[in-house]
Parts: sequence; C-alpha cells; structure tokens
Amino acid sequence: MLQPYGSLFFASASTFEAALPTVEPTSRDSVVIQRLRGRSDLGGTFMDVLRRYAQSLRAVACQLVMVSANEPVIEQLATTSVLDVVPPDDVHPADEGVRRTVRRSNQGSAVPRTTGRPSATGSSAEVSRS
Repeated sequence: MLQPYGSLFFASASTFEAALPTVEPTSRDSVVIQRLRGRSDLGGTFMDVLRRYAQSLRAVACQLVMVSANEPVIEQLATTSVLDVVPPDDVHPADEGVRRTVRRSNQGSAVPRTTGRPSATGSSAEVSRS
C-alpha cells in the first residue's frame, strides 16, 4: 500500500512518480494500492501521474486500486479521465475501512500481495509503502 505524504502539486508530483514501484513485464498480475486518505484536492499534475502509472500497470496485466477516496477526489478522478484507466470498482470510498478495502481488493487477484518498506526520499512528496 502506498501512502503519499506532503504536497502533491506540480514538482512534488514528479518526485512522487519517481518513488513509485517500477513496472516491468515481471510485475504481471500485481496490484498497487494507493491510499488517498485526507486528500480533497490532488491537482491535475498528480492526476496525470496516476493516469500514466495506471496505464503502465494495465500494460502488464496489473492494476491500481485507490482507497480512502472522498467525493471531491472521486470527482477529480472522473474529470481528469483517470477513471477511464482505473475502473470505478477499484476506487474505494473514504468511509470504507482500509482493512476491508484491502481484503475486498485481494479477493479478485490470483497473485498474493506483498508489502514493501518505507522509502526515505527526503522530499515533500515522500511515499510510504506499508
């Protein structure tokens, strides 16, 4: 599960993108869970990052699942065409507990999920992998 910390606008979005797990052909059937807790405005640059990353995941039969998304964020995902790449069923609302969301997203996958360790990038857009 990835949890961004700090600002996700403009240059910070590219720092966040650089910290994302690399997508390779050997990534096949993986699921990346992006936690959006406490976010109400992600900005167009970050939406572009999400769309590109979701497209790269789909190209190798992987998926991006977003959890803790509130209504304004879901509207931004729709407006910026992220929901054209990430199916709405893979965007879980903020009122659903994270454990329940993770359990639900695991049900459809043939590959077990692994967890990474936090990445210390030292930037304002640090990514924590838990």
